[in-house]
Amino acid sequence: DFENAFANAIPFIAGERSSLQRIFSNLISNAIKFTPSGGTVTVTIKALEEGDIYISVHDSGIGIPEKLLPELFNKFSKASRPGTAGEISTGLGLAITKQLVDRHFGRIKVESIEGQGTEFQLFFPESSQKGNPSERTKTFDAVDNSGL
Repeated sequence: DFENAFANAIPFIAGERSSLQRIFSNLISNAIKFTPSGGTVTVTIKALEEGDIYISVHDSGIGIPEKLLPELFNKFSKASRPGTAGEISTGLGLAITKQLVDRHFGRIKVESIEGQGTEFQLFFPESSQKGNPSERTKTFDAVDNSGL
């Protein structure tokens, strides 16, 4: 199951659209890849009081062994492993994701318990640009991946 928990008004993240799409695509596809059939993937987006935009991708999948967490964002790390259906991993996705988050002045954290699931938390500064709501919705829809 794929669930979303979006706040009513989705905040605007200033940045390069294709890079933001890549960040969300990598995290959501990993959550799906490492969650067995019948599990859940939940995406939460909300504006925090201190001005950051908080995005969480949480799954009820196989989790990441604690010993692999320190290497998770390194290129070709030993944390690379096949998905629950045998999907091949290159070991580059999370390293690229971290670089792209850094370029957008964001932060990424991961919490995981092996056998229980993983949560990636992203924090981005909210844009001072307001834009019109249809543009903000259009930007978000492009990275929604609701068809997964």
